[in-house]
Amino acid sequence: MSGTIGRRHRIASGPLLALGFLLTGCADQPGPLLVSALLSASVPKAVEALVEGEDAAPDGGNGFAACRQEAFALDAKARDSGNAGQYAASARIAERCLAAAPTDPDRTLDVMQVMALAIQNHAKAGDAVRARELLEDYARRFPERDLYFEDGTAFAPTMAMALGQGDLEDAAATSVANVNPALKTERRRTAYWLAH
Repeated sequence: MSGTIGRRHRIASGPLLALGFLLTGCADQPGPLLVSALLSASVPKAVEALVEGEDAAPDGGNGFAACRQEAFALDAKARDSGNAGQYAASARIAERCLAAAPTDPDRTLDVMQVMALAIQNHAKAGDAVRARELLEDYARRFPERDLYFEDGTAFAPTMAMALGQGDLEDAAATSVANVNPALKTERRRTAYWLAH
């Protein structure tokens, strides 16, 4: 990746899986098992690819770079074990890193990556409420920027849809959202069954 911040940053990802059978009952939001399954298929690989072969820039001694490495290392262990507790710990460490985040515009990508890790790992640990709060903060902090998966889909709308944010019955918004088609299909299926 280049050192400059643009409007798009590509990240590798496998396709999202439509795992509707994992919905827990007929709720208006995806259940924790569905969120975890959707994220297992996409976001962990995406965030891992963000740091492959790329070291964080020096942070001027405030500990952000070391904290970031610790959060990503614990995330790797969580992915290997599938342990929700390790995902939660990684998310908490990533949030601690955000408290020491540099304000240098050249480090914006690093901060976005850490925030994305915190969001995804809170969701995978089953804390959808905290993941939604962080996603709202992400949108406020980076209104004109986002991380992008290899297939061109965007991180923020993908997470919003996976976390059940937005109007399930708004077909137009779902159709134009820059998210994986499998996730859109699952969202439409959920909306249909909630309405019938």
